[in-house]
Amino acid sequence: MAEQVENDKVVLMHYALKTDDKVVESTFGGSPMAYLHGHGNLVPGLETALSGREVGARLEVRVEPAQGFGEKQGKGAMPVPRKEFPKKMKLQVGMPIEIKDSSGTPVKVWVTKVQGAQVWIDLDHPLAGKELTFDVEILGIRDAMPGELEHGHAHGPDGHHHH
Repeated sequence: MAEQVENDKVVLMHYALKTDDKVVESTFGGSPMAYLHGHGNLVPGLETALSGREVGARLEVRVEPAQGFGEKQGKGAMPVPRKEFPKKMKLQVGMPIEIKDSSGTPVKVWVTKVQGAQVWIDLDHPLAGKELTFDVEILGIRDAMPGELEHGHAHGPDGHHHH
């Protein structure tokens, strides 16, 4: 019997992510992605759809916002003075940053625009509120190494850590 995608297995796959009929991200034509199944490393809707699949499976998965990056919650992008961020920090659109709110609690935000002395940040992931379509091809499945299980993520296609 062929190996199946299940919890604590490392899955090697190619994927293309589309939203609004545009490819947002793709590994096709490049290096495949390795992830540890069952550890929250993918959006919930995609992880659920991959459970039980075998090597060679090719599928298209539609994921509603609630099972993807969530519904939009925040008020939209807000400007913050550039001087509020470390000088050496290279700010790029789409990058997540952890900041502290007024009570000192860490909050994850995303950079949506960098313009002059202003950096626009949003509490919502850039793909929040959007239906996602994943085109996936499963290339390989292997048992996770003890270090991967301990860390909760894959350490690459062959299990070696590449930090």
